[in-house]
Amino acid sequence: MEKKEFNKFEKARIKRAAQNVNQYVNKKKKLVEKIEECNKEIQVLQNLIDLSDAPVKLITGGYGVEELVRRVITPTDKVDKNGRVLTVTTYEFIYPDTIVPLVIEVPDTEDTNSDNTNIELKENNL
Repeated sequence: MEKKEFNKFEKARIKRAAQNVNQYVNKKKKLVEKIEECNKEIQVLQNLIDLSDAPVKLITGGYGVEELVRRVITPTDKVDKNGRVLTVTTYEFIYPDTIVPLVIEVPDTEDTNSDNTNIELKENNL
């Protein structure tokens, strides 16, 4: 890149542009700092969610609470002393119960024909 000499009019124009842009640059810097702070807070919250959600993921085979349950707020016909409508919060499953891996129980066979019953079970499952 070659070295360029600016005349006094070009220097004045560049300085004026810097003055006009300065407020936007400062606002951008503040927003970038906020984003970094928010990302740190999100990471802390995600760690807390992961710690609390670990047993659920173990039970369901990897599905978390956010994937299985939704929060439903239902207004009631009652009003509190300040005139606000009271609500009832419930947590409902999003998907049917079949999303969770099924547990297949093996029947106990104590008969002498245990080999025959196992063969029949295998043929019925195919």
